[in-house]
Amino acid sequence: MESKVSQLAEKLLKEGVEQGDIEKKKIVEAARDEAVAIIAAAETKAAALIQDAESKALEMRKNADSEIKLSGEQAVSALKQKITDLVITEAVDKSATASLADPKVMAEYIKTALQNWKGDASSVEVLLPESSRATLETALSAAIQSTLFSTVSLNFSKAVKGGFQIAPAGSSYKITMSDEDFSGFFKEYLRPRVRSILFGE
Repeated sequence: MESKVSQLAEKLLKEGVEQGDIEKKKIVEAARDEAVAIIAAAETKAAALIQDAESKALEMRKNADSEIKLSGEQAVSALKQKITDLVITEAVDKSATASLADPKVMAEYIKTALQNWKGDASSVEVLLPESSRATLETALSAAIQSTLFSTVSLNFSKAVKGGFQIAPAGSSYKITMSDEDFSGFFKEYLRPRVRSILFGE
């Protein structure tokens, strides 16, 4: 009997060990499968993160390139504008001031302005810079009197710094043609031509 108990115990022990080995194998295989799934999920997530990072980096680079290009174009445009303005200022400002200081040129400007005057033609006052009285008074008197106006008075004022002003006598409004007015007019007229000459635009 003792032998049967011993055999039974041995059999139970053997079956228990075999069952334990089977369970152990199942647990190991399940753990292995889970590890493989975790690694695959991690690799997929890592690939997605890398792709997202690369996409964002590419977008940032495109934006940076676009900003750099735009800034460069703006800088070039501003530089061209400054160069154009310098050339025009050098060419026009001195010429305008010199032209308006020349009695013959001034007489032609005033005569043309008076001939195209649309206001009351009975009496007109022409105001000139006081500082130019000595050079302009005699030269302009004859030229101005040859206009269609019945009365043109030539006066000088310290308020007029350059160029001339025309106004109906006794009126509160006047037309001013100063050095700056002439320069501004010619600069606007010349700007496209100068840009074309300098930059081929």
